[in-house]
This record gives sequence, structure tokens and C-alpha cells, in this order.
Amino acid sequence: MTDAANQLTEAGYVVEEVSLPLFAEAYRLWYLLVLEDFRTNISLVELYGDEGMKKAAFNYFANAKEWWGEDPGLSDYIKGYARRGTLIVQLQEFLQKYPLLLMPVSTEQAFEQDADIKSVESMRRCMDAQWSMMAIPVLGFPAISVPTNVVDGLPVGVQLLGRRFREDTLFDAAEVIEAHAQIKTPIEPR
Repeated sequence: MTDAANQLTEAGYVVEEVSLPLFAEAYRLWYLLVLEDFRTNISLVELYGDEGMKKAAFNYFANAKEWWGEDPGLSDYIKGYARRGTLIVQLQEFLQKYPLLLMPVSTEQAFEQDADIKSVESMRRCMDAQWSMMAIPVLGFPAISVPTNVVDGLPVGVQLLGRRFREDTLFDAAEVIEAHAQIKTPIEPR
């Protein structure tokens, strides 16, 4: 991320380090809002899903229990959507001062295949490292991932988040980062 921040600075962007705790709450809300929606189709997973999908579903719900209990009710779901609205307003206000956010795609290097279905703890580690991929969609803001390098044979990158209906600013900043990237796209599969 440091390289991407430096590239943006060189291109004339003002880059400041900020803290935005609302993303941690949005990440937890994903476990409520998305998984409770998913729960309505769990019978289809049981009927048609392969063993990997069944394990993933079990692990998702096991991790969600920590914050939302065994079987959240309609009241929890409604309160979750109301809280989501508050977080959206807070992020919109924040983006008035900081119109773009440079964020990790994942806080860890790419995981080995099936790490998310290995165990409940392994799923939690994967999900915790990739919090931004849940928090951003729950809040409904535009974002773009930009590859930046290859480390130990695995691609790494950054993510940019911007104001609603201002995707143009994301494309502009992504173009700056991608122009300096140490990786060429598309990536050739092995």
C-alpha cells in the first residue's frame, strides 16, 4: 500500500493516513444481513451444494454466532439495516473531506485453496483478513481493486473506495497506480 500511496502523492493526490472504525462494524453487519438472507436458501445448499459449499456455509454461520447468536430474528435484521443506514451517512460525510480511500484488498497474502472450508477458525482468519470485501458491499459504495505486484508468485494489490456516483475518480486513481504496477494484466493462469 505504501507504494500505491507514494504513486498517488507523486501524481498530485494528497495522501493522509486516517482511521475509520465504521468499517469494522460494517464487516460485522455483513455477517447478519448477508447471511440471514443466505439462510433463506440453505435448503438449496443442502440439496445441491457440494461438500465444500456445505462446509463453507457451516463455517460462515459458526462465525456469525459470535456477534449475532444462533438464529438472529427479524428484529435483529431490521435493526441491522437501520444501523447500515447510519454507517452509510457517516461514510458519505467522511468522504466529503477524503473523497478517495486507499485500502487493502486483504491484510494477508493470498490464502491456500480451501482455507475457508478447512475449519471454523481458518474461515474466520480468511474473512477477518478480507474484511474490506464484506464491509464495502454492505455499505454500497463503489470500489475498485488494482493489482500492484507479485510476491512469492502470488498477486497483491490495493483497493480504492470513492464517493457514490463518482466512479470516474476511482478510475483516475486506479490508472495512476496501475501505470506503476510491477504486474501486467491480464494475469496468465498457471
